[in-house]
Amino acid sequence: MNDHEQIRQLVATWARTYDSRDAQGWSALFADNGRFAVDRPERNHVGRAEVRQYAETAFETSPADRKTRHYCASPVIRFTGEDSADVDVDFVVYSARGGDPWALTSVGRYLNKLIREGDKWYFLENLVTHP
Repeated sequence: MNDHEQIRQLVATWARTYDSRDAQGWSALFADNGRFAVDRPERNHVGRAEVRQYAETAFETSPADRKTRHYCASPVIRFTGEDSADVDVDFVVYSARGGDPWALTSVGRYLNKLIREGDKWYFLENLVTHP
C-alpha cells in the first residue's frame, strides 16, 4: 500500500474507532507525543495517554445510547518531508440517540500533521476546526 492510501486509511480508522467508542484504538493512531485539539483551549491534549484519557472521558460522559458517525472527505495530502505530511480533511458528524433519526451535528475541517514511524503513519497533530 502506498503512502497516500495508508494516510487515507489512517483518517478512516480515526473516524471508525472514535464512532465505535474505542478509546484505546483511537489514541493508538497518535504518535507518543501526538496532540489532539479542538478550537477551544480546554480541549488541547498532548501525548498518547492524555489523548486516550480525553476519549475515555468523552465516551463515559456521553449518553450510552448516543451514536455518532464521522464522514471525512476531500483529503488534501501534502508531503512535507520523507516521513511527514500535512493532511487537511473536511468532515461532517451525524448523531442519534436511541431510536431517534440521525441529525447533522457538526461540520468542519481537520488540520492534521502526520509522521511516519517505521512503516506506519501517525497523527502528530489532529486539530479540529469549525468554520
